Formats: sequence, C-alpha cells, structure tokens
Amino acid sequence: DSKYVETYFSEDFADELFGKMNVTCYVFKTKMDDRPVKETKDTIRREFFKNKMSVLFSVNGQVHGHYTSEFITRSLKLNLLKDHLLIHVDCTNMKYDFRKELFMASRDRLKDGEETRALRKFLADKLGRKNGRLAEIQKRRKDTISVESRDANDLLKSVARNLPHNKALLKLLGQTLSLDQQLSNLQKRNRRKAASQKPKGKDSQPFNPQRFPTFFKRRVQGKAGKGVVAVPVGGEKTVLFDTDVENHYFDRVDEPGDLQIALLDFKTNKSQGGTAAGKVNQIEDVFNVRKSSPQDGTIKIHLNPREEAQVGDEARIKVKLSHPGGEFEEMFWTRISKPTGPEKPLPKAEEEEVPDLGLPRLVLTQEKEKDGARTWADVEEATGTTMDFSTVMYPMVDGEKLEAIYINMDSTVLKNFKARTRNPNEEQLEIASSKYIAAVYFHTLFLYAITKAHKYKVVQEDDLDAEVDLSTYLQELFTKHYAEFFLNFGTDEYMQLLAD
Repeated sequence: DSKYVETYFSEDFADELFGKMNVTCYVFKTKMDDRPVKETKDTIRREFFKNKMSVLFSVNGQVHGHYTSEFITRSLKLNLLKDHLLIHVDCTNMKYDFRKELFMASRDRLKDGEETRALRKFLADKLGRKNGRLAEIQKRRKDTISVESRDANDLLKSVARNLPHNKALLKLLGQTLSLDQQLSNLQKRNRRKAASQKPKGKDSQPFNPQRFPTFFKRRVQGKAGKGVVAVPVGGEKTVLFDTDVENHYFDRVDEPGDLQIALLDFKTNKSQGGTAAGKVNQIEDVFNVRKSSPQDGTIKIHLNPREEAQVGDEARIKVKLSHPGGEFEEMFWTRISKPTGPEKPLPKAEEEEVPDLGLPRLVLTQEKEKDGARTWADVEEATGTTMDFSTVMYPMVDGEKLEAIYINMDSTVLKNFKARTRNPNEEQLEIASSKYIAAVYFHTLFLYAITKAHKYKVVQEDDLDAEVDLSTYLQELFTKHYAEFFLNFGTDEYMQLLAD
C-alpha cells in the first residue's frame, strides 16, 4: 500500500524442479506528484532497495539471499525497470532438499550451484516473458516517449542509404543491433494489418473492479465451449477465467482471496505403454502449475505436463475462487497432446525503398514541448532518469539491444557549440544542430556497439563486484565534457554520411 508503488502482482508456482514458490513483483513510480524524478528515485532506492537488493529470496520472512539490478537488465532484459522493480521470492514452501542447496549457512548470499542456476533460469523465463506483465509495463513506459520527429527520420534514412557500403561496419553493428530487415518489415505489415482489422463501433466498456468477485467463469472458444483443453507435451497451455474482482485480490493485506486448483479424476493412456508412475492424487502429480493475480478481469492458470505425462492422458480439474459467501467453481477436462510443431518460417517481406538496418531510433527532446519533440518530463517519467541542461543524451536499451537514442536539443553543450559562431543566421544554427545530432548519435551508437561486441564490463573502483549499467555509464560519459570534446574537434567527417 505504499504511495510509491505503481502496481504489484504475484504468481504462484508449483513445479517438479523445486516444489512450490510464490513470487511478488512491485513496480515503483518514477515520479511523485510533489517531487522531482531524482528525489523520488533516491527515496525509493533508500527505503526499499537495501544494499542494492532488487530480488529478495526469503524463508519464513527472513532474507537469505539476493540479486542486484543486474538480474533485471541481463536476465529479464527490462532495462527501463532496473531502478523501479523489486521482486520478492518466497522459498518457504520449496522442497527442503532443493532449498538447502540454495543458501549459504551465513544467510547472506546464494550458493553458486546447480540448483541456484536452475532457479535463476526458471525465474528469467517466467518473469521475462515477452507477453508477460512486466514486459507490458515496460512497453507502456516506452510508448510514452516513442514519438520520433520528421527530421530525425530523415537523418536515419540518410544513414541507412550509406552504411550498407561498409561490410566491416555492418559486421560490428550486427553483433549488437538487430539487422533483420525481413522481420522488421513483417512487424510493420502485421501492425498495418491489425489496424485495418480493428473492429469498428463503440469502444468496449471499461473494467469496473469489485472488492469481492460476483462471478467466475472459464473463458471458452467455439460454439460448444465445453471441449477438452489440449496441453502439449513439452509446452504450456494457458487457461483463462473471467471475473470482476480487483487486481490485488490475492495479494492485499485486508481480506485477501484465494484460488485453488484440484485434480478430480485422472485417466492414463495405457495404449501408449505402461501406466502412470505412482499414485496420482494432486494436480502437481500431472502438471507444473502457475497461477497469476487477477489482471483487469482475467485470471490465468498455466499448465505444463510433467516428464512422466504421456500423450492421451486425461485429467479433470476443478478451479475454485473464494468469496465471502463461499466459492465459485469451474470444472473442465484436459488431455495431454503431442508436442506442437516448429514455427513456420517467416513469409517473404515486402520490398522497402530504404533498407531497415535495425538502427536505434533517434528521438529529439527539449525542455518544453515544441514541434512535436518529446519533453524532458516525458523522458523522466518513463525512465526515472533526470534530464536537464547538463544532459546530452539518454540511450534506451532493451535487453542487449540499443533501441533508441534520446538527444537533448536544449543541452548546455549545444548552446555553447552554437555560441562559437558570432551573429549566426538561421542556416548556420540548423547546421550546428545537425552536426550536434549526428555526432552524439554516432558516438553513442559505436561506443555501445564496440563495448558489447568485445564484451567489456564497466565497474567502479570503490565497488568492483557491482557492474555499472552501460546506458548509465554512457549517459554520464557524455555529461562529463566528452560531448564538448568531440564537437569541437572535427565533426565534418560525421556529416559526410548524410550526403546523398
């Protein structure tokens, strides 16, 4: 219930790897209404992220180990959330034999063993899903500052026309940037197709959450709506339920609710050879199960067959959602199906006049809104990073990819650069701005590409164990006179790339 928390949710896991585990994710605001971004960020880090702990592993309420924000950026690839995401992993109900291999006797850190590596990969896969809730939150923040100016697009088109002539350059960029033109074109075409197929008419009614649920129904497709749910071997099936309860129903402190999943019946497919291993009494004997907090009227459970499951096995499942008057129940049959086939190859992309090299987007920012440029406040609210006159640029990194470069057009560096020309006319000022944009963009691009390609790691002398995030390092590098240096010592060669 902290005023600093933007949203939070939990996921319960029951898996043959470790037993049972609960994970709660807290996403903090980037800015409080009455405080600047930097002050908000400093307060949150001081109050909630003790000793740089971003992922806490606890047993019976006591912290036994942790990850730093390196897990957020490197494993989850959610760079925008690195300073605003706190994850609590409750290991209390794990299998004892698995849990004892996770923690040191001193309870200050995790062991470096097989179980620890397996758990890290599991958390990265489940929490870092492309269609997961954390990915949705990051996408929503990115979308608030994703508008590009026409001039910026023209600059990138000029770059795209010239860069393909240099194979060595493309090889360097290709190790860091996405250069898949077909995929990029396909995504554009799918967006156009989705826009054209958007249903017309009145918008859907907004979700009206209730403190307690008044209904709970499995969402079904098809005319009958009562068919058997197929769960592929080696895959996962998501079953959706509609309700009207608020999002924090399972996680709130006062009168929380509960979702229970039970196995009612099980039929093994003996024709496939043998019978089920052991006695089947619980849902965990058949499936690895994950259940999530409600999200705007939808509750999801995810079923993944255990290794012993055979194609043709059937299980009848009951899902119960608690409410003050009792419980809502839904029952359905599942059947273990054959593994899903490999994904179909991407169709041939349409030809584009200008090649798309996957270059990072160029977005211009200013102190105040003008000519469609993003403002400092827009960038601050989305990223939690302070932007002022001393800021030259902000590199937005998505996972390992440099996705966008936000260049500050009201920086002191640019103002000083323009001041070198006495009594400048409008054309001279435009040339100075173009040189500034080109120099900052290319220096950011190649510093990032080279650092990633050669696997350099940035650390500070006073804390050699903590890796400095590359986007943070580059932003500070440009602020500390680096941009003034390269602007005042030879920029003409950068501009040659812009020539037709």
